Amino acid sequence: MQFRYRKEPWLPPLLDEIAEHENVLEIGCGQGTDAIYCCQRMNESASYTGIDISPISVQNAQSAVTTMSSTLRVLPTLVQGNAENLSFDDSSFDCVVSTGVLHHTPSLENSLSEVRRVLRPDGLAVISLYRLFSPKLLGAYALRLPVRFGVRLFAAHDSVRRMLDKIGTDHLLGTMLHECLEVPILNSYTRKELNDAFSAFAAVSIVPVGFGFALFGAAKYIDFNMPWLGAMWVVTARNHADIVK
Repeated sequence: MQFRYRKEPWLPPLLDEIAEHENVLEIGCGQGTDAIYCCQRMNESASYTGIDISPISVQNAQSAVTTMSSTLRVLPTLVQGNAENLSFDDSSFDCVVSTGVLHHTPSLENSLSEVRRVLRPDGLAVISLYRLFSPKLLGAYALRLPVRFGVRLFAAHDSVRRMLDKIGTDHLLGTMLHECLEVPILNSYTRKELNDAFSAFAAVSIVPVGFGFALFGAAKYIDFNMPWLGAMWVVTARNHADIVK
């Protein structure tokens, strides 16, 4: 957990804001790291729901929650789910968060439509997505095609997946190896594309953050002084109070 937040120092202040809400949905809960962070800080009357398309990730997240349960003020509900077809009623949450996930979905448009549907009127969406032309993404794209071609050529996908699972993301390259070798969809966006994608929301803010490499002490300096190097866009937006589909 500490590695993630040392590598991405922009994230804890954002999660602190999310933890102030009463009914939170996280799309793409992964290993449960952000769920644990928020549930350690939320009001005891609040609720936190996390979904992930991977049943293995949900299982790992639940194991992490069980291990940390004595430190949590809220016990999160973690279930398998699809960002493009959420299994929740309309207007169920006052905050929906997704950090570094929706750029791996087939349709950002469909995912955002679902976010709007399950958000309450004036509810807050906090979505981070890869930023086109950032150093991390340019490197990932440059390596992705030849590396993935080599993996397919030598039928080594299972071996590569086992290697990635073993080394994880707690290292200098962070998630770049996974982006190059494993994920089938890797989208990134310009500011204009995100302005268009979030046009149905209100009070939209789009800010570049996160160099994306584990530089620790330098990461915070880069985050707050060199935003043009940011690997991610953080989009915060409100659901229109008078338009809820």
